[in-house]
Parts: sequence; structure tokens; C-alpha cells
Amino acid sequence: KGSDDETAELKLTLTAEEEGTYYLAFDMRGHKTSGGKITIDEKIFDFSAKSIGNAEVGYLDAGQTAEIKFTLDSESDKSGEFEFYAARLDRNSFVSSISKIKSNQLELDRFSSDFFSGSIVMPENGFLLLTIPYDRGWQATVDGQKQFIDTVDNSLMALELSAGEHVVSMSFEPYGFKDGVIVTLGSLAILLIIALLQLLLYFVRKKKRSERAVPLATSPVYRQRQMPSHNSKDEEIYETDELTLPEVKEVFMKEIRFYLCKECGNLVVLLNEGAGQMVCCDEPMVLLEAMTYDENDFEHAPNIERTDQGIRVKVGFIAHPMTEDHYVNWIVAVQGKRYQIQFLDPGEEPEAEFRVSSGPVDVYEFCNRHGLWKTGIE
Repeated sequence: KGSDDETAELKLTLTAEEEGTYYLAFDMRGHKTSGGKITIDEKIFDFSAKSIGNAEVGYLDAGQTAEIKFTLDSESDKSGEFEFYAARLDRNSFVSSISKIKSNQLELDRFSSDFFSGSIVMPENGFLLLTIPYDRGWQATVDGQKQFIDTVDNSLMALELSAGEHVVSMSFEPYGFKDGVIVTLGSLAILLIIALLQLLLYFVRKKKRSERAVPLATSPVYRQRQMPSHNSKDEEIYETDELTLPEVKEVFMKEIRFYLCKECGNLVVLLNEGAGQMVCCDEPMVLLEAMTYDENDFEHAPNIERTDQGIRVKVGFIAHPMTEDHYVNWIVAVQGKRYQIQFLDPGEEPEAEFRVSSGPVDVYEFCNRHGLWKTGIE
């Protein structure tokens, strides 16, 4: 090799003393090779050549020669030492060695994809060769004691054993599995702590908001619920509970207002408007603007009629749908400083009865799809 940017070739000639299959072992540390070629009787065979390795030359008759060529790339040193060893496979010795190995094998008593165990009798000190690719996840025990695992050509595994009978166990666990489990459990614990802190913070804020809340106005509130009939199947009896709120001076209900939380769906009926802001889930609540119907709105136009007890409200000239995804949530009747509310569920009729006196009554109904609607009766 003359200069740093030149490649070089190294040629060897192997002459067979006896017929047989020959192998070549080489050590060219400090040099980088880009490949190798073997030429026998003008037939060329390529092989992968690294700095250290071996290659099968092939079968040679006695006296036959083989030319072996290594190509050194430009990064190799200009000079250095090389070691080469040629060997012939003695078939008789090979067969004898295989027979000897087979006569003294590990007798398995348990075997699975990640564990096996068995016993072996060693006639002398030596190694137990395992034809399993080496992996750091394998753990070995010999006679109940942890055993170091040797590697064979960086590919297979072997255990050094003394003469005598031994019980060998091998178990596999992916390398880093325990560390991964610890990290995962630690992360879950941190997330759980964060969630608990968030929940605690939510209740603290909720408590503070409730402590700052202003009592509602002096307004009788009517909560209407349907009671089972004792007279006939068609007759419905309604019971009204009157709830009197604490008296607050100089606070009067001007107009009922409805606020909706976009986050959780909470609905707040505001009887008295103070200086504060309606907040839920740490977000301002949305004031629902009541819509009025026209003559073409057959679904939401309330049909109000007077009864002996008060009024009956039916939503829609054509009954409003009451399905799981489209229904009337509730109907509210407001008269003076009193209001009554009837909650509805999917499958029920979109109607309600309210006990009111003669005089004007405002009626609100809320559709889960189309929002708040308002009408009234004189």
C-alpha cells in the first residue's frame, strides 16, 4: 500500500497435503477489509471477510491449491501483522466427537419457551454447550446456585461444569423487564397522585365558592312531582311542595334566568341576579337565551290550555320527539315570584301540568338539541 487513499490486496496460496474439506481462520486486527475471494481451478467464490473470522475454503484433493485474496480498504494501516491458520476437517474425528457429545447430553425434565431444566453427568471437567443463541435475558443455575454463562463465538451459550452429576436450570426474562415494570408503576403512582391532588383542589375550590355564595331571594319555590293515582288509571294527581328561601333584604327577582355548564351539563336556575359571575368546572357558565317560536315551528311551539287546577302544557303542535338523542329535558312555569319545574325523560309524553292561579304565566321548555324556548298565556 503506497498512500493513505489506496486500497491493497493480500494473497495467500493454500496447498492441500491430504484430500478433505479445508477451513481458514484469520486475524488482521488494525486492518479493515471490504471482502474476500477464494479461487479454486479458476472458480471464484466470494466470502464475507472481517478483521477476525473464519471461512470455508472448500474440498481440495491432495496437492490441489486454492488462492485466497483479501481486499484491504483505504482506512487500513500501511503495515502490520497478520495471522492465518488452515485446517482440514477430519471426518472420522468429527463423527467420533459428535457421537461422544450425543452420548452425554442434558436430559430434560421440563421445557418451555422461557424455561428448561435437566440433569447431566460430566465424566470430567468441561463445558456444557447449549445450542441456544446468547441473550442477556438468560439466567442459569447449577445445583441451585447461580452460574455464569460463557459465550461461544459471540453466538451460543456454554456452562462450565465440574466432573460429576449436576442439575441445570435456565430461565429467560427480557433484559430490562424489571426496570421497565418499576418505571411503569412509578409513572402510574405519579399520575394517581396528580389526579388525587386535582380532585382535592376541585373540592377546595367548590367549598370556597359555596362559602362566598349569596343566598337567593325571598321567593316561594314550587317543586312539582307526579304522584300515583288512587282513583283511576287515567287520572293524575300532582303534589306541590312549597320551599321558602331565607329572607334577604333589597333583593328581588326581576326575571328568571337559566345558566348551562358546557363542561358537565349542570343547569342553574337563577332567581336573583347579584354582582358575581356564574361559574362551574372553573369556567363561566353560559346564559341561555330563550327563543320564540313561529307558526312554522311545529315541534317547539307550546300548546297551553287552562284547567281546573291551573294549566296544561304540551310541547309542539305535533308532539315533540322524546327519543334518547332528541327530547325535552324540562318544562318550567313562572308566575310572579314563583316557578314550578317538571323534568322529563325519553319515552315520556312532552307535556306537564302546573298549579297556577289566574293571570299571566310564562312557560319555558328546554330541548337538548335546539335549546331554550319561551311562550306565555295571559
